[in-house]
Amino acid sequence: MGHVFTYNDARNYNKWLSVSRNRASADLENWLMKKMLAPLKGESVLDVGCGTGAGLLALLDSGLNVTGIEASPYMIEIASKKLNG
Repeated sequence: MGHVFTYNDARNYNKWLSVSRNRASADLENWLMKKMLAPLKGESVLDVGCGTGAGLLALLDSGLNVTGIEASPYMIEIASKKLNG
């Protein structure tokens, strides 16, 4: 297994992701994922290594049932707050 993010790692990653150029990269990644998967509204998706939830939000906005798993409890905590639980 690779690196499991600590509390500070998770906070710093989330801050990094909010910078516009990094956000644009995440948005492109989410667009490509949806384009390749071509999910239909109402389908279920499992996001393995969901991080702080940026991909989860994009999938939820597409009307999908989403479950995210992540090795770092701190990343999950941030994702949970973003998604209101």
